[in-house]
Amino acid sequence: DAVMLSGETAIGNYPVETVSMMTRIAVQAEAHMERVDFVRLLGLEKRLPELSQDDRFSLNIKLMAETMEPSLIIAPSYSGNTARRVARFRMRPWVIAPTHLEQTCQRLQFSWGVYPQLIPEAQQWHDIHVRRAAAKRWCQDFGLQGGRVLMIEGAGTLKADDTRRIDIVELD
Repeated sequence: DAVMLSGETAIGNYPVETVSMMTRIAVQAEAHMERVDFVRLLGLEKRLPELSQDDRFSLNIKLMAETMEPSLIIAPSYSGNTARRVARFRMRPWVIAPTHLEQTCQRLQFSWGVYPQLIPEAQQWHDIHVRRAAAKRWCQDFGLQGGRVLMIEGAGTLKADDTRRIDIVELD
């Protein structure tokens, strides 16, 4: 487990012990985080009418991940926004964010549960005819066999009214 040092923890006589204690606190806090129940999630829309389409989309991805139990969530990305929005729910499956942009990979480095990966051909993953095969190939390359993957795509940053997509990719 890794804990990022802040200025306060990096100074002093016991930096190793401080980081060790911070790690133990983080592990315990994560283990006892409340799981959001479905009733509360479904009632969210009634309480928050200003919920954006992107937030509604990420909320639905969370619900799908809880019910379908995918091995991974793959979010090909230009900006990294969809990957970050989905990862904030701290779900069990990792969010893989293939991108052809180095700056997007760098921005996603500190997003919890997001694994950014620089893939030059990832720009083509937005093509509906390429995406499933690319996802399966990526999973094979990393030794993931069996199960399912949610492949998601939020609205494009250049076209705000673009369609959001969810593909369920069976790896069997």
